[in-house]
Amino acid sequence: AETRMMTNPADATQVDIAEKENAPSPAVKASPKPAANVDGSSKFVNVDGKVKHRRVVKADGVDAMTHAAATVGAEQEPMNDYERQRDERIRRNNERLRALKVLDTAKALEISADAASNAASNVVKRTPSSRGSRKPKAPPPPPRAKSRRLAVAANADAALAAKLQAAEDSHGGLIDSLDDSYDDDDATPAHLTCEEWCEKRGIVPGPKMDGRFRGWVAPDLVESLGLASSAAEAWESNGGGSFAKAGKAGKGENAKEFARKMIKKNPNCYFYRHNAPGQDAWHGDWAEDEIERFVEVAKEHGCGDKWGLFASYIPHRVGYQCSAAYRHVIIPRGLLLDDQFVMSRSGEAIYVGKKGSKGSA
Repeated sequence: AETRMMTNPADATQVDIAEKENAPSPAVKASPKPAANVDGSSKFVNVDGKVKHRRVVKADGVDAMTHAAATVGAEQEPMNDYERQRDERIRRNNERLRALKVLDTAKALEISADAASNAASNVVKRTPSSRGSRKPKAPPPPPRAKSRRLAVAANADAALAAKLQAAEDSHGGLIDSLDDSYDDDDATPAHLTCEEWCEKRGIVPGPKMDGRFRGWVAPDLVESLGLASSAAEAWESNGGGSFAKAGKAGKGENAKEFARKMIKKNPNCYFYRHNAPGQDAWHGDWAEDEIERFVEVAKEHGCGDKWGLFASYIPHRVGYQCSAAYRHVIIPRGLLLDDQFVMSRSGEAIYVGKKGSKGSA
């Protein structure tokens, strides 16, 4: 090697750097690259000269791996237990796929999808002519809100049902389901008479009604309102006429307003929907003293029809309230009996009408 004598340190540094830049770089060890075999497997040659193969499994499930012969100076590395187990699992899975024809089905679906796609791409769409073309449809109007009246009616029905249920529950649970032995007894009829119902429930039955009210308006109201002393007198003295025409509301006429006008001519119609003038209207559950009053009036005058006249004896209640209490409270409790009703197993009074009449059970 040539030796140079430098007196300037800066020059010596420049010479050393130049020599380093011109010096050949050390050999870089190349990483092994896979070489593709004829059978599709990849062959790796390590630095130590050993050959390793990567197995390739084709789509049809055939193992394309073949053991390549050892190259010059190379040895094939033996398979370990994990690789053997893996190969065995692959082989079993391929056999199952062939048995289930999964691959064949997948290929058939792929071919069918390609055919459908090609057919769709070949469709020629006709451009609609401007002559006689229809205008695009206008978007539908936004949905209208339901009538508030329907919501009010639904709430009223739910409230009434809740009140009736509360009334039934407050009287010893008479409307609750019967015991299991009774419900499951196929020999027991689905409907019972009022007497059978009381006997089954261990209730002392009250007097039997025949479905007719034989009284007139309560005497104190007859006097205070100046009403006639009988139904015939009230009708004739206030215009008379055919009841089929004069006794019913006309078409489109409000029934409650029509009933209000009938206080003199047909008090039964009035008191079915209205309390006595100046009297507060009560709603909700019936108190025990009201129920006792109901039974007393029924024993004296009967009950089952003309609920407006009947209600004139029950302060703060109207006719349709008395009718509902009779069906949902009085009869289920056995306070009064009525052959126009039968009792279901669940304790519901069902109207069947008079025996022998049209529509009776």
